[in-house]
Amino acid sequence: MLLEIKSNIFRDKAIEFHKGLNVVLGDNQATNSIGKTNLLLIIDFIFGGSSYISHSKDVIKNLGEHEFYFSFYFDKKYFFKRGTLDSKKISKCNESYEHQETISLDDFCKFLQEKYHMAYKGSTFRDLVSCFIRIWGKSEDNTKEPLRASAKETNKASVDRVIKLFDKYGDILHLSEKEKNTKSEKDTIKNMYNFSFAQKLTKKSYEKNLKNIDLLEKQIKEIQQSISTRNEHEKLSEENLLLISELNKLKNQKFQLERNIERLNFNISNDFKLSKKTYDNIEEYFPTVNKSKLARVDTFHKKLAKILRKNIKEDINASSQVLLDIEKSIIDIDDKIKDIDNADNPLFLKLAEKIKEKDLLEKQNETFNKDNELKDELDNLKSKLIAERNKICPKIQDSINEQMQEISKRIYGKDNSPNFAINEDKYSFEKSWDKGTGTAYVDLITFDLAILNLTNLPILVHDLPIFKNIQIERIEKIIKEYNSYEKQIFIALDETSKYTSIKNTLEKKKIIELDKNNTLFTKTWSSKK
Repeated sequence: MLLEIKSNIFRDKAIEFHKGLNVVLGDNQATNSIGKTNLLLIIDFIFGGSSYISHSKDVIKNLGEHEFYFSFYFDKKYFFKRGTLDSKKISKCNESYEHQETISLDDFCKFLQEKYHMAYKGSTFRDLVSCFIRIWGKSEDNTKEPLRASAKETNKASVDRVIKLFDKYGDILHLSEKEKNTKSEKDTIKNMYNFSFAQKLTKKSYEKNLKNIDLLEKQIKEIQQSISTRNEHEKLSEENLLLISELNKLKNQKFQLERNIERLNFNISNDFKLSKKTYDNIEEYFPTVNKSKLARVDTFHKKLAKILRKNIKEDINASSQVLLDIEKSIIDIDDKIKDIDNADNPLFLKLAEKIKEKDLLEKQNETFNKDNELKDELDNLKSKLIAERNKICPKIQDSINEQMQEISKRIYGKDNSPNFAINEDKYSFEKSWDKGTGTAYVDLITFDLAILNLTNLPILVHDLPIFKNIQIERIEKIIKEYNSYEKQIFIALDETSKYTSIKNTLEKKKIIELDKNNTLFTKTWSSKK
């Protein structure tokens, strides 16, 4: 659990925390800009978040770069420091908050994930907790989508989050990773087609290739027999064929690189991106592509939209140098072939061309077959994933709904709980009997408490706006519900004189009390001068 936060920018230099409910109290005038939300953002920052940096720029502007010293208790006390200047690094400290070791933010979050017993497969600490830290301007208003951590997040990602929280993601992780890898392979072939690294076939052209391959095999045999009858078979040494094969590969490379450079010069503003894995797969399915050399071209593409023309020309020159290297290799192999006696025999050259043509058609058909195999495999994996998710989701759904019913009875005196429904890639959160704003936030609180109770989720953070539209009696019941949990729940609340039945609870559970004279920070700046 979080024990304390210290900072030189605090009016009270240290803020101490306890198990269960931790209340940031405002005054009875509901005074703004005294630090209620900022303290919750700082708590999020202490738990590995980044919103404090982006949402509290005014604090840094007026107080300068600053640091927070904080401690947790798990099996023992742990001491850390995190600052705004380099927020991606955390200092591990001794009990006097003297620096001992620097660790990355990722490693710090892994530490929290392990200590809170949330080291679930395929998950990160921030992904699991972020959407339950509901602070003004961050995610406090997701009453319809309580599992969405950001506006851009897909429903499937939200579903994955709740599956991970219930430690069921390991059941589908191997299928999910296999699906991802298969899709990556299929996308590689798609990109090969899109950018002319390979010719896309139809079923008709595939069958035509088969006929042409048969024809070419017959022609190759006829030429070989003709050469043999002329006692020229010794010229068809393994060395000859290897050299011809290598020459054909280099010529294909040269052609492709020339086309790429022409395309780049013609359309210099396009941002063409292929991942490293894509190039790995291209090498597998289209071996004539030189991965290391074409990677330079890929780098060039990625820069097109951002860098200066001077740098673009430098990259074109680099690609041109690669082209020169290939041309030199072609000349060298040509010379080796010419050194072989009678290598320019017309029959021999014709045989080499037929072999080259046959190899090309076979590679086209091989890629066509691989593409279809990957499609079938991808469809099969998707079906298995859906089936596995549909085994997991109903159990999670029932657990959450049952828990919300129990919480709702304690808040309302009867079951007015919302309904949570989930399937393999989406979910819904239907409001309860009353469609008003206040009830929507009660439903959201009910959902969060259900997750807190059913999983290893370690904390909840609920900012002041969540409570603003909820009637007094209901808030009093909610505070009593909060107070029944041992896990840490951080909330901000003001105008507390109206909550008569929980006055003692709020006084006992407050971690700080703020007003216009006793603000969180040593300096105020909200008023215009």
